Amino acid sequence: MSLTMSKLAAQIIGLSEDEQAHIQAVTARLAADPELRSKLEAAEREGAGEGLPAFFPDLAWARLVRDGGAPAEIQRAVAFKDVTGTAVEEIIARHGWPFRSVIGETAATHLSALVAHADDRNTFRWTALKAMSLAVNASEAHPRHYAHIYDRTCAVAREPQLYGSLIAPKDGEGILIWPVQDPQQLDARRRGIGLPPLSEDLELYRRGAVMGPFMVPTPP
Repeated sequence: MSLTMSKLAAQIIGLSEDEQAHIQAVTARLAADPELRSKLEAAEREGAGEGLPAFFPDLAWARLVRDGGAPAEIQRAVAFKDVTGTAVEEIIARHGWPFRSVIGETAATHLSALVAHADDRNTFRWTALKAMSLAVNASEAHPRHYAHIYDRTCAVAREPQLYGSLIAPKDGEGILIWPVQDPQQLDARRRGIGLPPLSEDLELYRRGAVMGPFMVPTPP
């Protein structure tokens, strides 16, 4: 790895780890504050009433900040998203989607996480996805990451998901939690980027899988 790419990898990992620290601080505050949990649930319902997905909490965090009801932990987390968002936009503009063989698997995963969490920059994410698709086609980005970011971007845009990656366990089954575009062609689209049929992912939840990073069903 060149010195330039090594520095880039370190930058990406650092941004993502700092973002995770803010997320953990919010999670801890929510665990200890029932009133805040109620406010967040109300914000999620309000967003859902406007057609937004209710399962990406940062959308509700931003709503609380906008409405003046957010504690310091959420204010800091939302403010830091501006830092990460600006940095990631600059990275993609300068380098395209950095190949994982160039920056390493760890940095590549952290970059995917940063873009996945950029729900406040949905227009940018469409640009990032174009660059990422080139990396996926070259086997230089993970198709699971790509599918999740693509479907998440669709959901925030109030559009049906394309790859069926927005699934979750419920009552011992796996269910789609957002509408799918042209369901008859879903498995063909998944196959086109290297994903298994949706039925295989749903079966994992029937066998007790838990939701892992990027909403991927993961054996317990």
